[in-house]
Amino acid sequence: MISIATLQAAWALITSPIGRVVGVVGLIGLALLWADHRGADRVRTEWAAANAIAATKAAEADAVAATHADAVDKRSTAAADAADQANREARDAYVKDLEKRIAAGCAADGDDARRLRDIR
Repeated sequence: MISIATLQAAWALITSPIGRVVGVVGLIGLALLWADHRGADRVRTEWAAANAIAATKAAEADAVAATHADAVDKRSTAAADAADQANREARDAYVKDLEKRIAAGCAADGDDARRLRDIR
C-alpha cells in the first residue's frame, strides 16, 4: 500500500514547476505521436484510394479492349495513348508526392515504402 508520505511527495512533484514542465512536455509528446499516427493513416487512405482508382481504370481499359479489339482505328489508338500518357504522368506525380511524404516521416511503418517500391 502507498503511504501518505509517498502520495504527498508525488503531489508536491506534480504541483512543482518542474512537475508542470514535465507534464507539459509529456502532453506535447502525446500530441506529436497522435499527429504522426493520423498522418500515416491519411497517407494509407490516399494510397488505397489511388490503388482502387487504378484498378478500376485498368478493368475498364481491359473491357474496352476486349469488346473493340477488331475495330481499332488510328485516332482512338492515339487518344488512348494520350490518355495513358496522362495517367502515367499523374501517377508519377502522385508517387513522387508519396515519396516526399514517406521521406518526411508521415508513414511510420515500412509498409507504404514497400508498396511504393512494388509500384515502380
